[in-house]
Amino acid sequence: MHFAHKQVQEEENEGEKVNKNLKDSNLTLLGLVSIKDPCRPGVQEAVEACQYAGVNIKMITGNNVFTAEAIATECGILRPNQDISGAVVEGEEFRNYMPEERLEKVDKICVMARSSPFDKFLMVQRLKQKGHVVAVTLCDGTNDASALKEADIVLSMGIQETEVAKESPDIVILDDNFGSVVTVLEGKSIFGVNTNVNNTLIFNTFVLCQVFNEFNARKLEKKNVFKEIHRSKLFLAIIGITIVLQVVMVEFLKKFASTERLNWWQWVVCIGFAAVSWPIGWLVKWIPVPE
Repeated sequence: MHFAHKQVQEEENEGEKVNKNLKDSNLTLLGLVSIKDPCRPGVQEAVEACQYAGVNIKMITGNNVFTAEAIATECGILRPNQDISGAVVEGEEFRNYMPEERLEKVDKICVMARSSPFDKFLMVQRLKQKGHVVAVTLCDGTNDASALKEADIVLSMGIQETEVAKESPDIVILDDNFGSVVTVLEGKSIFGVNTNVNNTLIFNTFVLCQVFNEFNARKLEKKNVFKEIHRSKLFLAIIGITIVLQVVMVEFLKKFASTERLNWWQWVVCIGFAAVSWPIGWLVKWIPVPE
């Protein structure tokens, strides 16, 4: 919207002053007024926190390229004077890439304009294919069921929980706060593994914790839980069978137990966490208990 003016002569019309009709030419411009759709409060800080935490943020929008670029710059996804070659694309361009080309370029893309729900699905699919943990934000009026099925985490901004949960993502955030993605991604990427391996690590550590704690349970009041352990042949046999069954379940029964094979250092991590129960049990037995 613009404001302009120009001087006109007044003429008398039966004692009243009447202005001539103003023609839209030879006007003096006073100013321009536009309407802006600003980012939500705290979004810029949340984007900065995500980037500091190692989260790569991508904006996928139906707006045109110029609007999308301006919004992305305002909220910190793009830096001022950044070379946007390959960082800003349109949905149609991304959609028409060959699968190998799409996989190669997906990491560099920061903004995808004029996109459709299918473009978002392709983006999430390729990021997952490269081993990334993917969080998707959703707002009212969007139709992103296909992307939901692929995403690890969903930040629901105005969407009902039942609408999101029926697509079965691993984690759903309902507090309408973009910054919560950082906290959750720390529940998933701490070991840099995918969801299946992450779940197997948790399951394996839980079982091994029970195995290690069985040693603490041998002598509830004695600090040395290994005393005369060589005489407890039944106990050692049960421990051995439990460990063997756990190794078989993790390494060889993927379909039956929904587990993933772990490498040697992942086994070391699981055993290390489980072994903490020994010093904890030893310290607890130093706490005096009234008779």
